[in-house]
Amino acid sequence: MKEIVQIVCISCLLCTLISGAGAVSVTASPDTIQEGGTVTISLSDIPDGASFSLKIDAAFAVSPDSEFAFRAEEFVMPISLKNSTVLATTEQTQKMTFSGKTPGGSTITRGKLADEDGRCSISEGIDIGAGTYDHLSLGGTAGEKSAEVRASMSLDGEKQGPKDSEITFQVAGITNGVVTIIALVNGHEELSKEITIGKGIVQTPTTPRPSNPSGPSRPSNSGSRTTPAPLPEEHSTDGVVHVIGEDAQSFSVLTTRAPPISEEWQAVTGTYLLSPKEKTFSPAATLSFKIPKHIAADLDAYTLFLARYVDEEWTALPSSIDGDEISTQIRNAGTYALMTFAQAEVPSATVTTTAQGQADTTEIPSTQSPATATPTQSPAGILTVIGAVVGILYISGARKRL
Repeated sequence: MKEIVQIVCISCLLCTLISGAGAVSVTASPDTIQEGGTVTISLSDIPDGASFSLKIDAAFAVSPDSEFAFRAEEFVMPISLKNSTVLATTEQTQKMTFSGKTPGGSTITRGKLADEDGRCSISEGIDIGAGTYDHLSLGGTAGEKSAEVRASMSLDGEKQGPKDSEITFQVAGITNGVVTIIALVNGHEELSKEITIGKGIVQTPTTPRPSNPSGPSRPSNSGSRTTPAPLPEEHSTDGVVHVIGEDAQSFSVLTTRAPPISEEWQAVTGTYLLSPKEKTFSPAATLSFKIPKHIAADLDAYTLFLARYVDEEWTALPSSIDGDEISTQIRNAGTYALMTFAQAEVPSATVTTTAQGQADTTEIPSTQSPATATPTQSPAGILTVIGAVVGILYISGARKRL
């Protein structure tokens, strides 16, 4: 009886210790600030070695062809990121300049002209050490017809430092707008929060001029056609993925760590997260992936389909191919990838370059293999460990009684 009581006590102690561990959490505050206000991002229980990504996305109104600047000043970074990358992007611009002043006092400046769609992207391996950065800023020239600009900065790497800490910065350069903070830990979205700056995005009103104010009105041409305005689009920074739909610009498309894939499937591209993951598209949006050139050149050799990761498994989605793109209709955000069925020999790419080429696939769930990353341990795994410990103690006690 004494041994049983000891076993129960030890089991309770283990449950208590484990229940408080692994509770990864990322929060941000406040909900609304004025220019010059401070944003605080609180990190809890993030272990060293975890993959960590922080994206700061700003949207604000501009006048066409005007200069703009979004600055995160007094940027306090209590952790460092190993093997780190800084990614800076702007949309609806003519050119962009990224600059930052490190805790050591050195200044980094990079510039780039926009592509034909008004997008700029700069990605560079830059050492992100702990300390206070004087500023991280994105500036440039708005597009000739742009009324709004989006500017984003992402810091990615392997987290090193205290497991509990606070990242803070002051918003400068924007009087009215919206800043969205997104944080991923081991590929999982832990935070997606909008913070309103001033009055939010305030468009400059324009008064249309009458085409013929003094002349008589003319009947409209009933046979004329009006061209509908194009639907909003959102792109991944690498240009592989884009989403078209009425709500598209309220989402971000982020690259993320790939969840485990069954042996029967292979990923053709990287894995992409549509954030915030809990939001939905209404009406449905079109999600498209660009097919790698070496696979698009031989589509008949592959069976391609888009897949969504939900409830710990991949599910194939009805997909159609048009030229060098494959598309599907979606109503939910979340994690997506371009897949093919596994083959004996598949072209290799950054993640795993596999095949493509089929349309109208049906929904097929994929049985998952165990995860090899370092996410927070699941309750099932914890209970298994507790059960093993209790079993060993029980057997040991029984042997002593014998």
